[in-house]
Amino acid sequence: MSPRRLSIAAGALLMVGSLLLPAAHAADAEITVHGTQVRVAPLYYGGAADCDDYHEVPGFSPKVNASSGDEVPPAGDRSFKYVAERTYAVGPQIEYKRDQMLKLRDLTSLKVDVMSPDAAAVGVVAAMYETSPGVIWYGIAALPAVPIGQWRTIDATNVLLNWRKNADPVSITTTIKQFALDHGPGANDERKARVGILFGCNDADFFVDNLSIGIADNDSTWDLEGMRTRVEFRPIGGRDHVYTYLKPAYLEVSFKSPDSTATVLRQELVHKTCKVDHCATKPYVNKKATMKIRAWPYAGWQEWVLFDGGNGFEPSPFPDVIEWKAQPYIAPTVNLQHPKKGQTLVVGGKIAPCHQGRDVWFQRKINGHWKNVQKGRAEDCKTGERSPFSTFRIAIKLKTAGTWTWRIKLDSLDPWVTGYSREFRQKVAVPHHPDPTPPPNDPYIPPTYTPPPPADPIPHGRALPTGGAS
Repeated sequence: MSPRRLSIAAGALLMVGSLLLPAAHAADAEITVHGTQVRVAPLYYGGAADCDDYHEVPGFSPKVNASSGDEVPPAGDRSFKYVAERTYAVGPQIEYKRDQMLKLRDLTSLKVDVMSPDAAAVGVVAAMYETSPGVIWYGIAALPAVPIGQWRTIDATNVLLNWRKNADPVSITTTIKQFALDHGPGANDERKARVGILFGCNDADFFVDNLSIGIADNDSTWDLEGMRTRVEFRPIGGRDHVYTYLKPAYLEVSFKSPDSTATVLRQELVHKTCKVDHCATKPYVNKKATMKIRAWPYAGWQEWVLFDGGNGFEPSPFPDVIEWKAQPYIAPTVNLQHPKKGQTLVVGGKIAPCHQGRDVWFQRKINGHWKNVQKGRAEDCKTGERSPFSTFRIAIKLKTAGTWTWRIKLDSLDPWVTGYSREFRQKVAVPHHPDPTPPPNDPYIPPTYTPPPPADPIPHGRALPTGGAS
């Protein structure tokens, strides 16, 4: 600490013998702050001060993130981590504007919880008060160091600050409350005041939580948490929570934060598929506003995607899970590729997984409606490469010609839904039957011999006599 900083501390330390208290205090009103991207008035995240000379306004914005820290925070699940900037003090402050500045006349408490994991936290009480347009007073007082790795409550209510007007070397020493009593604003002045407890003078990062201020009989405390998150996901396709067995299902997933202006949050999401007490977990990094995840579920399994938290974001609320229902996979085959009216069409095939004993129907679409035509039954289970399966066989007499649109239907039990094969279209032709009577002069049929009439001579011979011998 420089000689100048020591001179500031000399006056302030007269009042800080009881400043370091265990981190535990309640408030009349507790405001939960989710991240730093949404302003929660009158909380101001970007407080900064030169530990040697508060009148030198730092030309940067503090780096702050929400984190769980190395110790359990005094409120909630997270606290704000501030990154030290050389010998500047940074941290949250309370900002009042115009007639709200009058509240500081009734200041009864100003506290914050702080913890530094790597080095003792060295900080200051810092205030800025605009008494008239363009006339700004800066007040500062050094604080005793906070032990490493321990949450402590810093009470700056009655600390004496060294106040200077603009660059005027003349200073006065008084508390924040007394200064406000002596320099109250007019009703219509566009002015503001900031008060806060800042750390980082020794270039050490730190965590803060539970910034509180008491005005008269009303205490307000800001619980500094991370940014809220929300994971949204839905099955891709027209059927909700239903997939076809042995085929992948796809989920459309998006990761959002109502507290973040970023359109794409690049964080690792957790994709879980669970049945009873067994869960399969796979991480996915969200690289786009929405992404597609391929799943291989099973009937009755539950599936969800969530975010476990980190990097300043709160864990996402536990979502509504998908409880999968499955449609059996049906692969039919036929014995006739070009069937004709009157023939028998035999439809067989496989059903996966095994549905032994369940009814199997051959259905035909007639006038836009599916009609059951012939019933069969799923046979005994057989072992397949990917899954046990059943077979089936249904014989259908083709009584009408024309185009037949048909499918196979399987009656299933929960969590399996009724199964359907894809639709098939087959043309049933009219058979060709030739006329048994041949047409006249058919060249392939020999002509019939017609004998001559009795009066005609017998060809190629001599007429026998009609009487006896001479």
